[in-house]
Amino acid sequence: MQPLFRISETLAQAIVEAAKEVIHHDVNFMNPEGLMIASTDKQRVGTFHQAGWQVYGEGQSIEVTSSEAYIGSRLGINYPVIIDGRRIGVIGISGDPEDCRSLGFLLTKITEVLIREQMLSLEAQSLEELCSAVTRMLVFGEMVDSGRDWLYALQKLGLDPKEKAFVIVLEDRGQEQNRSVYTYSMQDMIRQWNIRLYTYLLPNQYVAILEQSRYSTIVEKIKANDTVRLNKIAVGIGSIAAWRDLALSYRNAHLALQHAISEGKGICEYTSFELGMLLSSIDKGVKQDFATRMLEELTEEEKMFLKTYFQHQLSLKDTASALYVHKNTIQYRLDKIKEKTGLDPRQFIDSVSLYAALLIQDSHC
Repeated sequence: MQPLFRISETLAQAIVEAAKEVIHHDVNFMNPEGLMIASTDKQRVGTFHQAGWQVYGEGQSIEVTSSEAYIGSRLGINYPVIIDGRRIGVIGISGDPEDCRSLGFLLTKITEVLIREQMLSLEAQSLEELCSAVTRMLVFGEMVDSGRDWLYALQKLGLDPKEKAFVIVLEDRGQEQNRSVYTYSMQDMIRQWNIRLYTYLLPNQYVAILEQSRYSTIVEKIKANDTVRLNKIAVGIGSIAAWRDLALSYRNAHLALQHAISEGKGICEYTSFELGMLLSSIDKGVKQDFATRMLEELTEEEKMFLKTYFQHQLSLKDTASALYVHKNTIQYRLDKIKEKTGLDPRQFIDSVSLYAALLIQDSHC
């Protein structure tokens, strides 16, 4: 059976992450061939899921009660995703089937809502619907080759397709009972900032697209916002890209958002935190082992000295001035660190290793 249309990996990942926020179980999305194209358990992405493949072929849900029953499957329930009578994929919940059974209807409805909004025809929509539909089309990479639909939409909204753009993701971080308050705040921010391309992601995220020329202004407005400064709303800002490549900017914005949340910050710009975000994606045990090996011989005073040295861009003169010591003292301390660690902070490659180790240790990740 041919699917109605192919779901992109970006859209599928957005669906599973939105669903997990609601049902609090790992969620997986399989394509018609049984390949897992998205999961909240990232290690499973790209693997074959026999139960999902069978669900798509038969059009019926399957409960997996034994991890050995199907190749690549774990305990849980898998449901066919059906739009207008056509199967387009499979959505699954990981966990004890007894616990998951009551969540199936909610899971499939969340999935259906997100996909249906993606499939809406751009030609026959209100302006608000048009904004939402084209935003999803761009950030999920679901564009037709001709580009007619999204180019038409940009022109209708008064946006220049020749100018580059970027994506921001806003997430409500308030307590459950205050969610509606901060969600309203996100809507109010979007209106005040005159953002024309935006949409919501269930249950507590908004995604917006802005022109490159507005980058600095929007960043300053976000930093000045009270709900952002109080960490009630977290914001991730993606990289600048051509309109056709905004799916990458969205992924970068989402990565920046995760980094902001993990660091307890209100805002994170992808372009300002590449190293920190790269480190955040590495296994915690691997990072801790690396930091320990790099720094275990150093005293706390030596670590603080290194931080000052790095803050002053490896400048002997500026570091000496900041610490009120002679440059020869700085040289002596650097020699001692080289002797202890085998790494010379004056050399670029070695300094990157030491800086990364300090960053890992400071972030407690």
